[in-house]
This record gives sequence, structure tokens and C-alpha cells, in this order.
Amino acid sequence: MKFVPFSALFTVTFMSVIGLFSDLVQAQTREQDIIDSLPKDIVQIIERRPDQAMRSLLAFAFSASDDGVVTPEGFENAKLIKRATERTSHLFLLLAMDLNADGTVSREEFNQVSRVRNNQSRADMELNWLEANTDGDNSLSISEIMKFGDRKTLERLQSPGTMAPLTNEILKMDIDGDGQVTTQEIKKIVDAISG
Repeated sequence: MKFVPFSALFTVTFMSVIGLFSDLVQAQTREQDIIDSLPKDIVQIIERRPDQAMRSLLAFAFSASDDGVVTPEGFENAKLIKRATERTSHLFLLLAMDLNADGTVSREEFNQVSRVRNNQSRADMELNWLEANTDGDNSLSISEIMKFGDRKTLERLQSPGTMAPLTNEILKMDIDGDGQVTTQEIKKIVDAISG
């Protein structure tokens, strides 16, 4: 049996501890670099509502993949699925407003439904009508409503002051630089921001 001198063992142990400390400092620096790269409004949202931000980010991570690991491809697929889901809700709206079931919403139908709905102001409804009725024919077709819904979905996905922009920044949270973001990396960033 060969004995290793204590000084050699101490040196190896000391170097291992120094290496671990160096890795920890580099990881903390990387986390801070990531936080610094995030838009200020995103950081403020996480600071104000870390639990809600974490839930939103994890929900998105699991919508982008089965194991909660987000890659650029998974991120794009999740955005496409979100847009398709939103378009479906706008198609449902068309069906709900198409009182005579002719496949279009006339101005009269729109006004009748608008008077009953309490969740949107009349001014907002009018602005939506003007924006959606792109051909100016005084009726909304399936195509117009689908395009309108897609535009509104994109606006919501990019809207500051909501949780949606968090998902647009998720790929920046790749602490180890391996091209994918894990739920552990998301948690580290949220924890670092919320202190």
C-alpha cells in the first residue's frame, strides 16, 4: 500500500475547493449577466410577482417540451401552438356573434352582441370592428376575424407589463450555455432577481 503525503492530499483538496469556488463565482457572474440582459420591465415583473413569474415561465417551459427543457425549436413550436389556440378563440367569437349563422358577422349583429357584452367598453368594441373589417364591406368574414385574432395574439405575446413577455426572454436564461433552458435555470434566475 502506497501512502500519499499529507501535503499532496491537502494540495489536491485545496485545489478542488478553489475550483468549486471558481465555478460558483462564474455561475453567479453568468446569472448576473443574464439578469442584466433582460429588459428592465421583465425584471420588475419578476421582482413584483416572483411566484406568478415562476409559474408562468414553468408553464411555458412545459408547454414547449415534455421535460420542461426549452430549446429554440421547442420555443417556436410553443409560440405557434399559442397563436393557433388564440385564433381558435377568435373563431369561437365569430360563431357567437354570427346570429343568423351565415358565416359572417354583420354590423347589426356586431352591435347587438356588443350591447349585451359587459367585459369590453363600447369604444374598444368599435376600435376592434374598425381594425378587423379590413375590406370595409360592413361585415366580418372568417378570414378577417382569423387575421384580426392573429394580430391581437401577437400583440398580447409581446405586450409589456404582462407575463407574456417573460416567455419571449426565456431563452436568455441559459446559465450553462448549452443551448437549452432547464427549469432549474429558470428557478435560479427568478430567485436571483427576487432576492
